Order: sequence, then structure tokens, then C-alpha cells
Amino acid sequence: MPKPQHRKVHAAQTFTPQPVVATEAASSLPLKLIGLLEKPGQPSAVALALPNADPCNTISVPLSLCVSSRHAALDEFFMRPGFMSALKGISAKTLAAALRTFAENTPVHALDTEGIQSFDHNGLSCKVWVKAGNVFWLTKKPDGAEVVVVGKVARSVRKAVSAKKFRKTFGEVLKQCPRLLIVLLFALAAMLLDEFGIASVALALVGMSTSGKTLTQRATSMLVYGEDRLEHFDGTPQGIIEAIRAAGANALFFEDVHGANAGEALVAAVMATGNGAGGRKRSGYSRHVAADAPIRGTLILSAEAGLADTMRAASQVMLTGQFARAIELHLGKYGMFDALCGHSSSADLAEYVKVQSKECAGVVGDTFVEAIATNWESVNKMWLSRRDEVRDGILHAADIGAPTGVTNRQVETLIFIGFVGAIAAQYDVLPVKRSHVYEAMGLLLREQERRLQGSRTPVGQKAVEAVRRFILTHPARFLPIERVSDPTQVNGLAGYLKIINGRPTYLFFAETFDAEFVSKFGREAATHLRDAGHLVCQGKRGNRYQAQVRLSGQENHRTPMNFVAVSQSILAAED
Repeated sequence: MPKPQHRKVHAAQTFTPQPVVATEAASSLPLKLIGLLEKPGQPSAVALALPNADPCNTISVPLSLCVSSRHAALDEFFMRPGFMSALKGISAKTLAAALRTFAENTPVHALDTEGIQSFDHNGLSCKVWVKAGNVFWLTKKPDGAEVVVVGKVARSVRKAVSAKKFRKTFGEVLKQCPRLLIVLLFALAAMLLDEFGIASVALALVGMSTSGKTLTQRATSMLVYGEDRLEHFDGTPQGIIEAIRAAGANALFFEDVHGANAGEALVAAVMATGNGAGGRKRSGYSRHVAADAPIRGTLILSAEAGLADTMRAASQVMLTGQFARAIELHLGKYGMFDALCGHSSSADLAEYVKVQSKECAGVVGDTFVEAIATNWESVNKMWLSRRDEVRDGILHAADIGAPTGVTNRQVETLIFIGFVGAIAAQYDVLPVKRSHVYEAMGLLLREQERRLQGSRTPVGQKAVEAVRRFILTHPARFLPIERVSDPTQVNGLAGYLKIINGRPTYLFFAETFDAEFVSKFGREAATHLRDAGHLVCQGKRGNRYQAQVRLSGQENHRTPMNFVAVSQSILAAED
């Protein structure tokens, strides 16, 4: 790969905005008008603050409030501490006119989120990358255009950490511990996936407690973002999705993904990030009807059980499409570490990584963004020209032959993540070689394929196929559970059909399942279905599912019965 091209990088402006064209009314407002804020899915807004406010304490006034029919809503919007007294005596009509005029004439664009962002300036399409209070222009900066960062991203630029110190501190650790390198690569690639049109794949760190999963997440967050962004996976599906949406094109770190309430939220989060989902259309007093911004983040999760087991504990079934949007990284020889790197124990190495990641806070993310932004055109060209080379390098290291099934659906994303690692190595962002990147990504692929193959044993495949064939051959032997007391029930009933979690599920009578399948495949017959992701279970009931059934002659009484519950997903499963 070519060496970096050193283009001029435009740093962020200070909080004081550039001079703007304004009316007398605008210039006389007792406010600091900063710039025009434009975000996908939202109306344009004017970023402003009180005259002596900290740059982090700005507010954004939607221009949709600056029309004559909404002056009352504009007055209500400014009913907040400091602004009520500052604007005393100024009518909503005067304020609205001043804000509209400012928005029409200002050359200053206000940005309040990190990441790659696009906007128009006098008909020209512009693209910038905001990171740690700095603005990097990815397109040519138009004459007169200025960008000011506001809100939380307007914090002071971090004190520079020596890249040499980072390379010395983490060089051997990243070379000898591919699992740590994998997590770091996922976090770096998260900033570019959407820009390059690559689907996100969630990364789940799986293993017992105190094995270094949380430490790895915290260390990665510190190195890339300069702060600990790890959160508990606790919330409703919609709440989790909104948190992901608000994070933009970044990695999101969640721990403790387990429990009965986690299943539904986990599916929603994995599917939303994998699909880059847009949101519902919304409206309100502060905006017109508009779709929410698309989801652009990447999940980095940690849990003691694999994703399928987590789903089963919540009485959910993880389907093939969901498997394709997430990949698991299990423990190595020393937990999340593959070598001790000269330390006496994994605990000592963990403490070293913990301390040094704080000492090097933000250095990886900051140097990565600057290197990529400085060489933006070259990086785009290299992705097109080097994609096959990276693919070959990773697949050779994985030694799995041609990827199939779920893995094949993930390969494009994993190749891009490997490409990000290769250019990070090329530009001296990471103290590793391309070969280390390929070996790390190859390890991830190889271990996943082995797990998948383990669940596709010859006996297991035959058991799944036998159940599938039975259902396809005898659909009439499953009566809708609502008709359980129907006197015209068919002879040879095998069970009932019930909707569970929105999907038709076949409830086999235990004696029928035993006669048809346990007699042929042993007591592991249900386990084979579970490992393939087709068995619906309930908590501590093992491979059984309990349903309340109203038997004939018991109109006001329901009897609990145990079944073997097989999801309809088995009918669409690959052979």
C-alpha cells in the first residue's frame, strides 16, 4: 500500500464564530448566534447560546418554529433558565425574523455530533469528519465556508499522546493477543462502515465472568474514544435502538447481555444495526413529519453465554438472518488474551492494559481519523483495488476453504474490517503488520466455522431433517391450540400449532416426539434441534415448553402441559 499523502487538514474553529451577514435585528439580539445546524431527518436549526456560555451549552432552535403560525411555540421553546430573562421584551416575531435571516446568510455550519457528515454550502456538496473537537475536511473547503463544533463534541481538544509511547506500550500486546486486536479493529471500522456502504456485524465477546471481556471493552473504548463508553444492556427494545441511533457511526459497548428481558432487545439491536435501519416517522411541535436518522453504529457486546443461548433463555429463537448479523468471539488461552506478553499472570496483564489504555486515551481513534482524512482519496481507491488481496489474506489465515452459510454472508464486512486494520498498520496507527491483522480476522472466522460445524454433526443434521420432514408430511396432525376442545379432532394428533413470539410453533406431544425421534436418535434428539436454533424453551424447563391447554369438558379450566416446541424456522433451514 502507498505511503500516506500529507494533505492539509483543517482543524476546528474556536467557539467564536466567523463574521456573518446579519440584519440589525439579528445583531442586536442578546444571544450568541453560532451557525446553521443541519441533520438528517430533522429540520434545519440555528445553533446559539447565551453570550458567555460554555461551548458545550448550546441549544438548537428549529427553523420550523420561525414561521408566523408558530410564534407561540417559539416562545415556549425559550422558556428555559437564562433565556427567559435575556429575551425579555423581545417579541417572538422579531426573534423569528432574526433567526431566519441569520440562517439564510451565515457561512458557518454548526455540527454537534462526531463522525463523517455531509452538508451543502452555496450549492456545493461538502463532507467533513469530526473527531475529538477537530474538523477534517474530506472534500475541498469552499471559499468562505466555516465549520464550528457545538454541544458535547465542542470539548477542548485532548492533550496529544505520543504515538511512539502507544506503539511501545501496546506493540507486543496487540501482536500476541489477536482477540484484543479484533475488538480494536471492529471499533475503528465502525466509523467507516456506513460511508463505504458496508453492513454492520455485531461482535459478541462470550465467556465466563472475570475473563477480561469487560476490560477489553473498556480499554478499546478508551483507546478509540478517549473515554469509557461501556453501558449495561438494560432497556426496552425501542430504548436500546434509540441509544444506538443517537451514537451515530461509532462502536457501542454493552455488557451483561443476559436474562429473560434481554432476548427481545438483543434481536432488535442486532437486526437494527445489521440493517442500518431508519426509524419511524415522527412529528411534534418542534419539527415537521420526518423519518429518524438511520442507524449507523456497530455493537460490541459481552455476555457469559452465546447469543443463541441468551435468546433461548428468553424463550426466543435466533434465526439464520439474525446469526448473519452477529459473530461471537470466545475466550482464548488466558481469557481474552492469547499470551501473557511477559507478565506473570493474566490478572497482571489485565491491570497493565487497564492502566496503559487510560494513559493513551484517545490516541488510536485520533491518529486513525487524521491518517484516513489526510489520505481520503487514496483510501477509497485502495479499498477497490485491494479488496481481493485482503480477502485472500484473511481466508488463507482462516484455513476454512470457501466460506458457506452464515459465514459467507458476513465475509464482506469482515474483509472491510481487515482492510481497515491493514491501512491502520500501513499508516502507523497500530503497531502491527498486515499479517497480524489477517491472522486475527482469520482466527475469528476459523473459530466461528468450527462452532457452526459442531452444531451440524451428521447425526444432528439427520435429526433436524427428520423433524422437518415429519412436519411437512403431516401438517394436518397439528391442530391450532385454540381448537383443542374441538370434538372433531383428527386421529393420530401429533400436537398443536401455537403462535409464540409472533412465529408459528409446532408443539409436539412428548410421547409423540419420543416415539418418532428419540427412538431413532436417542435422548439428544431435542438437543440437536436446540443447537440448530429451532427449539423453543422456557428458562429451567430444559428442552420442554409448557403451555396452558383447555381440555374437552373443562371450559373454565386450563391444564398445564409440557411439549417439545419446534419453531417454524425449521422449514426454512438450510440442509
